Amino acid sequence: MYYLNSKVKAVLFFLIVLGLFFQNFLPSTLPFLSTIILLGGTFVFWYTPQTRYPRLTGLIPTSFTLNHIITGIILSVIFYLPYSFLILSDSYDYSSTIGLGQNCLYILQLSINEELIFRGVLFFILARYIRAIPSAIILSTIFAFVHIINPNMEPLAFLNTFLAGFLMSSMAFSTKSLFMPIAFHFSWNIIQGPVLSLPVSGFNYPGIVNHIAQFEGVFWGSNYGPESGLWCTSFLTITIFVVLKYTKSHPNNTSEWFRYLYGEKSHTS
Repeated sequence: MYYLNSKVKAVLFFLIVLGLFFQNFLPSTLPFLSTIILLGGTFVFWYTPQTRYPRLTGLIPTSFTLNHIITGIILSVIFYLPYSFLILSDSYDYSSTIGLGQNCLYILQLSINEELIFRGVLFFILARYIRAIPSAIILSTIFAFVHIINPNMEPLAFLNTFLAGFLMSSMAFSTKSLFMPIAFHFSWNIIQGPVLSLPVSGFNYPGIVNHIAQFEGVFWGSNYGPESGLWCTSFLTITIFVVLKYTKSHPNNTSEWFRYLYGEKSHTS
């Protein structure tokens, strides 16, 4: 079995730390610098002379990619349909779209970065040695703890953040790529904040739809956002089983995954 050498690990760790640093401190001036750094770290990790697994970056398109992206978006839309109906049945109006593009770019950056870190390199490394489910549990727990300092965090929101992380890990494992979890993560946050003006993990974004509908209580969620409600718990739990049962990966991704599991080097150029 091939083990990643210490130089590659050190380079990856350094790039990830830099990526996280720039994400937290320079989002408005250089919004995609952290993403570029993380992408570089990902490709350095998986595509060196010793480790040639380009498809394990999760970012090599296949004939399945468009289907995976559309599926991720549709799942997010289904989740927010009840909120949309409740908002549209109450008093609402539309606000200016000024700043919408900047918010969307920032959310795209965060979505790509978090998926590269939690469902990309770290998940595929752990899954090789302790298998997929334990890896998903460990990284989803860390993912939930990363959000614990967010405003209005509460126990149910923590559980749902864990389930969201587990769902996106399930997407990454089932498709052997990151396109579905990135599409799901991005569309979830875009619909939630910049479109419906709902709190995004405790943070408020100015949205297109201004409304007075109140989503409070255990079912729809509280000031943390929809992730603090039982509707979210139910939706995520069901969707995890659906994704694991019905989502498939491209044969090329699957074959490279098995080469990686059993220590054979890919000859893909």
